[in-house]
Amino acid sequence: MSGPNAGTPEATVDWVVVCESIGRDNATGRLSLIGLASHLPVPSLPLLLNEHRVVARLAHLQAGQSVDVSFGIVTPAGLWITPAADDAAELEMVGEFVVITLRSLPLREEGIHRFEVSLANGSAASVEVAVWLCSPRQEHPHVH
Repeated sequence: MSGPNAGTPEATVDWVVVCESIGRDNATGRLSLIGLASHLPVPSLPLLLNEHRVVARLAHLQAGQSVDVSFGIVTPAGLWITPAADDAAELEMVGEFVVITLRSLPLREEGIHRFEVSLANGSAASVEVAVWLCSPRQEHPHVH
């Protein structure tokens, strides 16, 4: 082992979640995840998913260390989607967390979508989220 970082573990992606929003407490550095999504019932397809967040926690990240982060989604059909336009997804580092704000992610089919965050060193983690069509609730008249 040689070099300035010998013996120091490399940064790794610890976990990934999809949520509706986040809250930040600048005084404590805490990040609160709001509306964790294990599934996404949607009214119609295709649909642009916007303002949801993908959050990944990085382990072994050293203070001031820069990391090369990649993000993508694998669709139920096996297609790999990476946001191509700058405005499709916004990535920011918040302490040891990577926060990806989805601006215009197209969902075209029902089924399991895998959201994946990876680092240039090969470390990756993902979360699977089911997407399905839901019919709007119909009001039934009350009968007495």
